[in-house]
Amino acid sequence: MCAGQVSRFLSLIGEKVYGSSKSSDDGSKRSSAGAVICDAVAVCCAIDRSMVTAYEMCNVEVEVEKDSLAFGATVCDFGHHYEGVERLRNVKWVQEIDVQRYSDILEKALVP
Repeated sequence: MCAGQVSRFLSLIGEKVYGSSKSSDDGSKRSSAGAVICDAVAVCCAIDRSMVTAYEMCNVEVEVEKDSLAFGATVCDFGHHYEGVERLRNVKWVQEIDVQRYSDILEKALVP
């Protein structure tokens, strides 16, 4: 696929998954529902874990203290220490994927 085809393909994904996109203040097209690309990558990684070509183990937790300013936030710790406490590396943080495999999965799912 060339760059124009990829852009069109990703635009179709956004329309299919989130409905039409709208222009933001800076003129770029964005979905009103959130991060289209990240969501699609996460789903594709769940479907085919072998498409992940590089990752780093890190600690990820969700803040559950109701009085916290970060309540409900996902907190990633790449250093694995906070106030002297060793944290379990419980998540594979995806850094690179096989882009062709990613495109193939999306195309298979979205193109009739």
